[in-house]
Amino acid sequence: MNFIDNMNYATGKIVSESEKYAKLTTEYVKLKAFQQVSYSSSFLIKIVIIGSFAFMATLFLLLAATFAIGNALDSLALGALIVGVVLLLIVLLIYALRKKIDKHVIKLLSNNFFD
Repeated sequence: MNFIDNMNYATGKIVSESEKYAKLTTEYVKLKAFQQVSYSSSFLIKIVIIGSFAFMATLFLLLAATFAIGNALDSLALGALIVGVVLLLIVLLIYALRKKIDKHVIKLLSNNFFD
């Protein structure tokens, strides 16, 4: 009977430890999910705020550049055309480099996500 008692005790201990492990794993997954949601939310809010101000600043700088070039060339339309062409060239450059940008963003986010 000693062998059967030892087996029952060991089996009970295994079940008990497995339940503890499952409970702790569930708690860890919940904490990790909360961490990722809070990090993502914080990141998104910062991007929106910074992006909004950066957009407004860029808009005013582009308007100032348009007026400055237009006054220098005595043609506001020509100043707007030059600024528009420069912006179009920047857009084409970013489009050409989109794969590298995607790789960089994925690498950056994966470092933060799996950390």
